[in-house]
Amino acid sequence: MSNNLNISVQGGVAALGNIVQGNGNHTNATISVSAVDQKLQTAHSAISDLGRELRLPNNQIEEVVKCLQELVSESKATTPEPEKGACILKAVRENSSWAYPMVKDVLSIAWPAVLSLAA
Repeated sequence: MSNNLNISVQGGVAALGNIVQGNGNHTNATISVSAVDQKLQTAHSAISDLGRELRLPNNQIEEVVKCLQELVSESKATTPEPEKGACILKAVRENSSWAYPMVKDVLSIAWPAVLSLAA
């Protein structure tokens, strides 16, 4: 007997657990990269490429990437703090406006509530 369970999550974070009971039962699971992680990778590349194109110092590019990763990590926290995220996003907008659209794009999937606070 084979039962399939498909779950699609868009935006936010989801956790899925399982319980296996009985003799000889087993669970096979496949985990794929989420849309947030894909957007994060795309944004990371785009920020790096644009920063080099604009001939910005590496430390400035790395600082934006660090902020982006911090925002995504905070969005995945058990109890994320939207105010903290909004502060980080505002700092990116004020200090690195060239990267703001890419960071905002990731947050539109990872943590939409922060965008409304940072407006």
